[in-house]
Amino acid sequence: MKSKLLFLSMLMIIASLFFASSALADKAEELRQRIEKLEKELEQARKELAEIEPPKEEVEVAEAAEVKKRELKIGGTIGVSYAYGSYHQRPHYFDPFVPHRGDRRGRNVGGVLLDTFRQNVDFTYDDWSGSFEYRWWWYMKNPGYSSLSRAWLGYDFGENGTLKAGIVRVPFGPGPYGVSSSWFYDQHFYVGLADDRDTGIRWTNTFDNLTLDLAYFLQAQPNGEGGSTRDAIRYDYDVAKWDILVDPNTGDVDYDRLGQGQTCDCGFQEKHQFNVRGIYAMDNVGEFGASFQYGMLEGTNIPGDDEDGTHVTVSAHAKNSFGDFTLYSQLTYYEYDLPDQVPWGTKDLIPMGGYDFAWLTASRAWIPAFNIRYTGLDPDTIWPSLLYDIKPDSIMPYVEWSSIMKLANVPEGITNVADQDISGQAFNNNMLFIAGAAIARGGWYILADWAFSNGNLFVGNDYGGCNFCNIYDTGGGNGASGRDAWQNRLNINFRYYF
Repeated sequence: MKSKLLFLSMLMIIASLFFASSALADKAEELRQRIEKLEKELEQARKELAEIEPPKEEVEVAEAAEVKKRELKIGGTIGVSYAYGSYHQRPHYFDPFVPHRGDRRGRNVGGVLLDTFRQNVDFTYDDWSGSFEYRWWWYMKNPGYSSLSRAWLGYDFGENGTLKAGIVRVPFGPGPYGVSSSWFYDQHFYVGLADDRDTGIRWTNTFDNLTLDLAYFLQAQPNGEGGSTRDAIRYDYDVAKWDILVDPNTGDVDYDRLGQGQTCDCGFQEKHQFNVRGIYAMDNVGEFGASFQYGMLEGTNIPGDDEDGTHVTVSAHAKNSFGDFTLYSQLTYYEYDLPDQVPWGTKDLIPMGGYDFAWLTASRAWIPAFNIRYTGLDPDTIWPSLLYDIKPDSIMPYVEWSSIMKLANVPEGITNVADQDISGQAFNNNMLFIAGAAIARGGWYILADWAFSNGNLFVGNDYGGCNFCNIYDTGGGNGASGRDAWQNRLNINFRYYF
């Protein structure tokens, strides 16, 4: 009997243990499933949180960028140039680049000239930004002159682009300085189509690979102070009013009346100008773009019932890289449509001015231009060891060429200063060739250029006779350029940025 009871007890204990272990197993499985579910919910929560809140590293970068967007920078530049070239020693009453003592740029080993000084103030505050720049020149003039060359306020609308208002750079060409890397710029600059600043508003935005600029300008930048011209005291070139009195039948400049204080006060000014520029970037190929400009011309003291005119310009341009070489290229057509009657006798010429000097420019022309530069030079390998203490940070050689190819002829009945009939002759093209290098070290920037031209006002003046006695028989300028004489200039510009 006791044996049976003991057996039954053991069976009950075994059964209890079995059912208890089964219950524990079920409980463990339930806990495992709950843990897996919670882990999945936690992972989902982490993903949702990551979408809302960036990782710590990104937050730190964003915070740094936010701090960086609030800054005020006050600086400037001072520049000095050494120049030697085709400059004559004969002082003349009206040669704006030759002081009465003669031109030291043509003497023996050339001359050193205080070029320019500029003061800059730039700020960013959240989505707001602004820039101010004022320039002083002492270039071959005493006491010099000055002008406001930049003053704008901007706002960043994020995906909707950036808007700037004030005196801003006109969007035209492949970059802010056209195709050029040199101190001289290319010929686009001398007809107001590179690094030109006017008074208006400019909107810029990027759509994938396309950068689009739209702009409206009420007028050119204001005229400066301290110069001798009516409407040409500025850093860049614009259509201008001028003082020169010209016989419309012969093209001769009337210096007798100018000497008596009589002036023309005639010409045009830019008004209501519209600009559109698009640049498309293609991977491993380059950047390709087009620029368009259209505006009105407000006339002053123009004969006849219609004093005003219009102007239109179109341009195609590109930037392509091949290893360490970069090629900038541009082809432009511009046209100024003027009234039939103008005080200087022909609508094929229009006064343009900059750097305190205004002269006539061809009113229709093509401008091809290119610049190829090389960025593969390593100063560590080519710089002399003896001069290691002044080794530059970079050296960039370049070669540039551009030309103003004019579409006009000398009117009938015109003779040159040698009393030769030049009626019907085509206006001479003005070419500009430059070989140079840009050298940078710290705050120093040096442009060493050797330029050759048959009319550029900044390259030589040794044309013989009176350079500006007849508007068709001048030695320099972008008008008829009757002399067609090649000049050269070696120029080394030293700039310090602070």
